[in-house]
Amino acid sequence: MNLFQKITGRAEVSDFTERLLPYLSKNEKIVKVFKFWTDEVVLTDKGIYHWNQKFIYGKKRNFIFIKKEILIGNSIEEAGIFNLSNNIIILTRNPNLDIKIKLRKIDKEIAIKLANLIKEKIL
Repeated sequence: MNLFQKITGRAEVSDFTERLLPYLSKNEKIVKVFKFWTDEVVLTDKGIYHWNQKFIYGKKRNFIFIKKEILIGNSIEEAGIFNLSNNIIILTRNPNLDIKIKLRKIDKEIAIKLANLIKEKIL
């Protein structure tokens, strides 16, 4: 996804991401990949991988893996009238590890799909 697509496009859902291959364990299987504005979330049968770029140009990047035994739920925060973004929060047993993903209002249905997949496949 290039810069123009990040600014103007919608979130993407797929079944594969090459970026994850070096990190997968031997028997780990990808469930779904969600690419949002500055975040990428990969659900596997062992947990959740999260990439976050602190700014759209990718100057600062963050990568975390949270195993499914630590996950406890998720939350969708809907924005007000004048705010153009929503948040989905993936909750863990340790609040310092919670994953907060900023997404545009137009990506709400994809956020709901992510939340439902977390409930079905991970929790």
